[in-house]
Amino acid sequence: MTLLDFFEDEALGLRLQFDHHALILTHDEWGVGRGRFSYKTLSALSVALRLFPQTENTQPMSLIPETLSTTTNLAEQGDLPASLDNLRAGLRRARAAAPSPDAWRADVDRHVRPHPILGVSHESPFVHRCFTKPRGYAGDAVMLDFIYRHPVNRSLAEHTTPRGRMLMQAGLTTPAPRAVRNRCRLLADELDALCVRKPNAEILSLACGHLREAEHSSALAEQRFGRFVALDQDPESIASVQRDYGALGIEAQPGSVKTLLARGLRDFGQFDFIYAAGLYD
Repeated sequence: MTLLDFFEDEALGLRLQFDHHALILTHDEWGVGRGRFSYKTLSALSVALRLFPQTENTQPMSLIPETLSTTTNLAEQGDLPASLDNLRAGLRRARAAAPSPDAWRADVDRHVRPHPILGVSHESPFVHRCFTKPRGYAGDAVMLDFIYRHPVNRSLAEHTTPRGRMLMQAGLTTPAPRAVRNRCRLLADELDALCVRKPNAEILSLACGHLREAEHSSALAEQRFGRFVALDQDPESIASVQRDYGALGIEAQPGSVKTLLARGLRDFGQFDFIYAAGLYD
């Protein structure tokens, strides 16, 4: 194999790009701690690797089996947070080392889908919903309600195993769900600030989901706005918004962003503030 390139990734460590695959060495594995790799070290490594013989059609060894094995052992020992951290970090490294997206998907099909740890992870109702997509698309409003820890999902959480509930709680403390919860409160703060500046503000929420930011906004609770339209393509989400927040004067209307881009706002009027919080979730 021939070393084509190498560079330091602050999150992963040292990435070595070969002619057929990539190899990731973490900072801990390389034994230098987080920080810069010296040019002398990299040059020596480059020379050493170039001494390896050329091979044709070399297939990279997958990093996934070892990750799955360690994750399973940690789960069997009852250390679910550590098992989740190991699985997430190991799969991230494996994906970074894959030579192409197709190779990554093939690795997942070969190693992850048939592995028992997949069934264990699906005991978490949050993970199970993300995987199965019962409404036909990723990031639906019920999935977000798990992230928000909204009481409407309490029955779904109760009808699972104790291990599933522990996995769900561990997963919901990771950075991405925390960011989503913070975003919800930031949106509520922005709505409140807008309605102070302009008490008759007209607002449009695109892909509104269940509009949970309404529960954190004093302006919406006190109806200190001119008009609020909540738009979503999912009829179940529209029904939920109408049921939970219709009494506040919020108009829940069906519609997609695609239609809005094609037709413009002529069907809805003019707005002072338009936002799309969860469009890409």
